[in-house]
Amino acid sequence: MKNIRWLLLLLLILCLLVSCNTNRNETLRQEGVSEPGAQSGSVVSSSYPQNEAFLHQSQALVFSDTTSGMKMPYRIYVPPRYDAEKSYPLLLWLHGAGDFGTDNEKQALGKPILESLTTSPYKEQYPCIIIAPQCPVGGYWSDDKSWRNESNINILNVLYNLIGKVEDEYSVDANRLYITGFSMGGFGTYNMLQRYPERFAAAVPVAGWGDESQCAGMTHTPIWAFHGAADQNIPAQLDKNMVYAIRQAGGKIRYTEYPGEGHDCTSKAYAEQEFIPWLFSEDHITAES
Repeated sequence: MKNIRWLLLLLLILCLLVSCNTNRNETLRQEGVSEPGAQSGSVVSSSYPQNEAFLHQSQALVFSDTTSGMKMPYRIYVPPRYDAEKSYPLLLWLHGAGDFGTDNEKQALGKPILESLTTSPYKEQYPCIIIAPQCPVGGYWSDDKSWRNESNINILNVLYNLIGKVEDEYSVDANRLYITGFSMGGFGTYNMLQRYPERFAAAVPVAGWGDESQCAGMTHTPIWAFHGAADQNIPAQLDKNMVYAIRQAGGKIRYTEYPGEGHDCTSKAYAEQEFIPWLFSEDHITAES
């Protein structure tokens, strides 16, 4: 009788151990955590606080420009499965005037385009390298001749050199360099195209404006511009003037305006169904054919 009781107790302990292990495996499965010894290549899912996916997956660095002496904070995102044997598109993101500084975070927080490209499904569908520089206080996304730029430094040239540094360090597809920016960053996007028209395969200014007299060289880069019709900061007419000037010069620019939308239309612009597939389909080869 005593042996039977011990046998029953032993069976009960074994049942409890099996149950605990099953529950543990289920928890791990739901959280996306791989067990020790799992096959290499197993996907480990990660969740980030809202609007912080890019921030947590990018590296904060400072670029020391030898030409100007400027030190520019920037963040760089590299695809999780980066392979130096492959080449990757590069996207340059230019922030608006509300994100000046040296904290190296404001320009990276809650930006719809950065969040889209660093979360599923686009993270897997369009792996790319992303640079998000931060303009110092007193600077502007312009050359040293702009009245807005108190630094007396050609910051456009600093950006150009930063791109070159990233190209030296990573496997970048030279035919697929893209640029986009919001507000002051939209201004900077037009500015970079005017100064370095041969560098970019596509450009996306959002709530931007520019110098209409400098559009003659902007004929080879496909552009998609977005603006809110009710923008009180940068009137949409300034953007439409650029669209007209680029088209008159023979350039290829698409323009989308949102009725009733104010200055920050980035959530709508970057969420356009066609936008990201269009952007990554552009390269210098198709643009010149």
